[in-house]
Amino acid sequence: NNNNNNVILLLLLFRIQYKEACFSFSCCGYFSFKMFVRVLRMRNNLASALHQRLFQSTSTKIETFPLGNGSNQRIPVIGCGTAVFEDIGPAQKNKSAEYATSIGNYIVDTGIRPLLIDMAYMYGNEAALGSVLKNRLSMGDVQRDELFICSKIAHFNCPEGNPPHLECSYVEDPNLDAMEGAFNEIKTSCGNLDMGPVNLMLLHWPGHPDTSDAKLAKRKRAEIWKALELAKDEGLVKDIGVSNFSVSHLEELAAESKFTPCVNQIERHPYLLQNDIVQYCRENDIHIMAYCPLASGGLSLIDDPVLVQMAAELEMTVSDLIMRWHVDSGVTPVPKSKNAERIKKNLTLPPTPLSSEKLARINALGAKEYRVCPAPHNIV
Repeated sequence: NNNNNNVILLLLLFRIQYKEACFSFSCCGYFSFKMFVRVLRMRNNLASALHQRLFQSTSTKIETFPLGNGSNQRIPVIGCGTAVFEDIGPAQKNKSAEYATSIGNYIVDTGIRPLLIDMAYMYGNEAALGSVLKNRLSMGDVQRDELFICSKIAHFNCPEGNPPHLECSYVEDPNLDAMEGAFNEIKTSCGNLDMGPVNLMLLHWPGHPDTSDAKLAKRKRAEIWKALELAKDEGLVKDIGVSNFSVSHLEELAAESKFTPCVNQIERHPYLLQNDIVQYCRENDIHIMAYCPLASGGLSLIDDPVLVQMAAELEMTVSDLIMRWHVDSGVTPVPKSKNAERIKKNLTLPPTPLSSEKLARINALGAKEYRVCPAPHNIV
């Protein structure tokens, strides 16, 4: 049926192009010019409809999870990270903006719908990604309701980065109003994307891992969260959440907030389960997103003998196995890559859920407690 409809649209398009040519040569006067403009618009609309239908006929639908705490949105079960860092560590190189255009196009080209695209103000890639996505929207390659855009604000400062991360001075400077600073950053972030209300905006980190001033850190978190609540009230963002929050951070937030976070994005992979945070979030209707879902390659996770053997038994790659484990655990992983083939592979989830026995075997690896990023419970 889709193929037949495509042929019909093509025939109509060619017929109108023929009539348009006739008008351009044989008609004159104001009335004829109006007719010509009308036909031209009809042709453009049909071309757009055909382009959109051709893309829809080749798209692959993936499942979604509901977001809690009053949200009416659903989030795809798996998404795409867009951060590109080299030489991970204090002096890491941020290449996110450099690769943003190609990554954005690769993500749309996968044909996976809906698409969860995860980014952040500090990556410096929002404007480039927004430009790509707006272009693909205008071409009919994807629809706005097929995009779930997640960004993050208020990362602690890393001036030694190469280039330095985009600075968020209000996060640590006791003389700056963090609510004002965060709200301005949210407006900048939304302006960078320029795609209407952002689906989800997160507080990136609860504070600097090296700070010892617990009173200041608590005040800053409260002020930044108020900025997120204001952004939600004013329609800049649809939903708000946090990232890297421990149970104590979440309990502290719950005691003085208007809105409960609908998401907590944390580092999670088979070597790091963070069960205390996951359990608290499930009990409080907070959805878990997982960054570094493959441990970013730094921990040799994909070479683990237990995972290698299990993947061979199931005739899938270790990466596929881990993505399936995340989703079967009720978690949305956001793997990242700058390679077109790998991006599509990351989004192509094996169709068969894992058995409870296999989930338990993978969970047993979590006793290692290996981390890529700082531990949230160490942040005051």
